[in-house]
Parts: sequence; C-alpha cells; structure tokens
Amino acid sequence: MSFKTRKQSDATFIKNNLIWLVIILVLGLLTRVPHLLSFISSSSETALTYFPTLAASRFEQCARALIDGTCSGDAFSYASPLYILLLVPLYALGVSNIIVFLLQTIMGIASAFFVYIISIKLKASRILAFSGAIIWLFYAPAAFYEMTLLPVTLLSLLISVWALQEIIPKDAKVNSFARGFISGLITGLRPPFILLGLFSLIRSIKRKQYSSSLFLLTGFILPLLVLCFYHSSQGGGFTPFASSTGLNLVLGHADGASGYGPPVAEYGLIENPTEDIHQVAARVAFENGANTPSEANSFWMQKATSWILSNPEKELKLVGAKLGAFFGYRPFDTYFDLERDIESDKSLKHLLLPRYLLIAFIAAGTIPFLIYNKENRILVLPVLIALAASLGFVHSERYWLPTVPVTLAVSVSGLQFFFKNLKTPERKKSITAIFLAIILMITGLLWPVPEIPEGQYLYNRAVKAYNMRNYILALTLFEESAEATPPGTTISVHARMEALRISQALNLQDRVLLHSQILQREIERADSSNCLPISPTETI
Repeated sequence: MSFKTRKQSDATFIKNNLIWLVIILVLGLLTRVPHLLSFISSSSETALTYFPTLAASRFEQCARALIDGTCSGDAFSYASPLYILLLVPLYALGVSNIIVFLLQTIMGIASAFFVYIISIKLKASRILAFSGAIIWLFYAPAAFYEMTLLPVTLLSLLISVWALQEIIPKDAKVNSFARGFISGLITGLRPPFILLGLFSLIRSIKRKQYSSSLFLLTGFILPLLVLCFYHSSQGGGFTPFASSTGLNLVLGHADGASGYGPPVAEYGLIENPTEDIHQVAARVAFENGANTPSEANSFWMQKATSWILSNPEKELKLVGAKLGAFFGYRPFDTYFDLERDIESDKSLKHLLLPRYLLIAFIAAGTIPFLIYNKENRILVLPVLIALAASLGFVHSERYWLPTVPVTLAVSVSGLQFFFKNLKTPERKKSITAIFLAIILMITGLLWPVPEIPEGQYLYNRAVKAYNMRNYILALTLFEESAEATPPGTTISVHARMEALRISQALNLQDRVLLHSQILQREIERADSSNCLPISPTETI
C-alpha cells in the first residue's frame, strides 16, 4: 500500500469512526486528568503511595548519572536499562517527573484508541470495539501505573503498535524496519517479549518477503545493539540482556517464595532503604564467592534449579498460586498494595471496573479468537508470553498489564465470532470456548491472591519515606512494621535494625535503648530459625 493510499485509508477510517473516537478521547480525559491533577497537588499520604520504589528510582538516578557524565553503576546488573536511556533526553531538557507522568498519561489514553482501532481492523462491531476501549480506561491499575517511574504504560502502547503493524499491509521496507524497531524496543524493556520480534521475523520469512525481512531484522537489532554498547560502557558484557534469570527464578521458586516476588527471607533477599532487590542479590552472591554478574546469576540459578528438582510438590503449589493470581480477581504488586492504594486515592474512585470483569471479558473472547481467527493468532502471543513469564518467574500486575490493550482487542474480535457462530453449526465450538473460559475463571477461586502482609506493606512504605528523606515518618513506619510482623522473622529483624539506625542518627536515646533491647531478642530468634537478617546499612 502506497503512502498516499494509506493516508486516504486512515482519513476514511477516522471519518467513519469519528464519534466513537471523540467519545473515547473525552472519557480518557475524564479518567486521567483528575488523577494527574491529584498527583500534582498530592497530600503527603498520596505522595508516599506514588513515591518511586527503589527499583523505580534507580531508573532516574542512572539517567541523571549519564547526563552528568558519570558511571551509572551496577544498579541494574539484573535489569534492562532501556527505560533509563529513554529518560535521559527528557531529564537532559531539565524536565521533572511530572512531565514523564504526563507523557505516560497520554500513552495510556492512546492505548485505548489502539484497542478500538485494532478491534475494528479485526472486523469487530463498533459497539464491541468501544466496550474494549472503555474497559481499559476504567481499569484503575492502568491509570495508577501511569504515575510511576516504571515502563508499564510505555510497554502497553508499544505492544499495541506492534499488534496493529501485524494486521496492516507491510510490503514497504520502511514499514518493515519500523516493525522491527518497535519489537526491539519492546524486547529492551521486557526481555521475554523478544518472541514478538522473532515470530514477526519468522512470519515474514515464511511469506518469502526476504527484502522486508532484512529491514525488519535491522530495525529489531538496532535498539538491542544500543543496549550492548550501554552495558559495555558501564563495565558489563557486550550483551543487550542483564543476568537476571537466576534471581527471578529464585524469587518464584524457593522455600519462603510466594510466587509474587520478593522478599524471600530464607535467602536474605529483602530490600532495605539503600539497596533494591537486585543489589541485595548481588551482595548476597558476592558474600558467597560470586564476583561478577554472570557468577551471581549462576549462583542463584543453581539454587533455583536445585529447589525445583528437589521439591516437585511445592513447585506445583507455587505454579497453581501464580496461575490463580494471573486469572485472579485482585490486582497484585509486591511494591504496591494496589487495592488499598487505589482505594485511598480519591482521584481513582470513579474507575470502578473490578479485575474479575476484565478477566471474564478476556477469557470469554480470547478462546473463540484462537478457534476462529487462525490468520491473526499471533496477536495472542503477548498475553501468552506474560502468562509463561508469570508461571516461570513471578506474577505481578505490572508484568501482565502491558499486554491488556492487545488482549482486549483480541477478545472483542473473539466475542464477535462467538455471537456470530451461535446461530450456525459452529455453535458447539463457541459453547466449548465459554466452558474453557469458565475453567480459567475458576483458577482464580481455587488459588485466591493473598493480601500483602501488613508488616511487609508498612516496611515498603517505610523504605519510600526514608528515600523521601522524611526520617521521622520512616522511623514510625519501621516501628509499626516490626510490631505487625511475627517476632524473629527477617522482616521484623530488619525493620527493627532500621528503626535503631534512624533513632541513633536522630539522637533519640529512648528509642535507641528500646530497639537495642528488642533487637537482641529478635536476632536470637532469627538465628534459631535460620533466617538471614541483613546488616544495618550506612548511617544517614
């Protein structure tokens, strides 16, 4: 399709769908603008909720280090740095995080447009396509993550662009390069999605579009090559991927692992005010003789694989827990208590769509899509990758959410097929699809998502308060965390350590004496239960 023809086709599409697109825009603004304004004028409570976790704040710290011409260090020995590189030009212009969140808000609204557009391209009705877009706009976690220094919203948009590129004519070499480039960006932000680029490339080769395949491969490699040079410049290997597989496996497969991410107290994997989970893992591995990122990766990989092979029954229970969470009725993120945080944010109270309705919509539509739309089955790949990553590593809403816009569009198309075939001999397939969808929904009942323990929730907030330099609040929250956690556990010991350290720095002698006495008893309990408390970190 020529550029002129494509432009005419786009103009026709907008003209034919203008009313629906305008309504989506208006609803997008109504759902997002109050949230953005509330964040800008936030109270201390709201500010603490949205303040970057250590893992998120590392993105900003490393980006600013690059701008200053200094080494960004090994903060992301275990995580892809592409989000850092994307933040660099913004911070170089002197913008604040508010601008980053404004851009992510626009991306969130744009993803709703892509839900509608992809659905229409898949021959769905306008009303069904519109319903898919509305579900995205009124799902509170989608808006919540737009105010975080995490690449969730950006990934949602990029995966949506990838999906649209897969269902439009792609003869032009420029289009092929763009498809590859988008796939490369997606891979750089979340490595498991490398399969999107590889499948696109295989699909192009199978169609004997060899010239286009070469341009697609070139575009795909370019972002990853940039990451190779970045890793090398920071003292790492010439590779686009960080050595995080072993750590991620341990977080999802170990005694004490919940399947939902850190902490794993038995291995000493618990964050503190100055180390995110990747830095903690690197330090623990170093203490056990691992001196390089690859050696650290091998250290954790060996622990994970040994545990999986030695504990088949526990492994099955963990897989079941993560499967139930993936199709569960509560959004879950280790670093945020999403239900509690969203409930306390007045600007999100009008985003009332419960997760079980979103899951029901997706389950009911995706299976008919797989049955009836063989040509475009590749569009289901993002959510399948997210499911595989959740079962293989850990489950978190932030890892699943980027696939939701495309999955909604797929589900809209699938429901169109379902209703169409109910009146034909094909209705047996449609009934079977609904039966399978019900089975998926049942997993959420069999393995309900647990609430984040109160002590861990308070500990996470204490770490945020500490990094906000609100040390009195951090001290109070660490004390509350210790009180809310069973004595002798690693979180209890660590919270008490941090409370003691802050009390000493603030010269609060009564609290120093109190925490010293309690801490001695806590450490004795921790030693007797083979926990691995972390040593107190540096002084304020």
